[in-house]
Amino acid sequence: MHYTVYQQVLLALFGVIAVAMVIDKNVADFFLLCLKFVGVQFQRWWWMVRFHPQNPLTNFIMERKMAKLARDLQKEYADQ
Repeated sequence: MHYTVYQQVLLALFGVIAVAMVIDKNVADFFLLCLKFVGVQFQRWWWMVRFHPQNPLTNFIMERKMAKLARDLQKEYADQ
């Protein structure tokens, strides 16, 4: 197989990181914390996208939901 230079560099980089993780537990802990940090930042971004008050898509969805709830309540009170 012929690997590209990009693939060789990535393999070497991940190989060095893997050896460092095996030799020193602190390196493994550091990379786990980095992965957790990235996960937390992604979750933070996702919550901001979904629930930010100036997000027009979220406002549109909530407006439709509240309008449907108002129609249902009006129909319920009209039936009584």
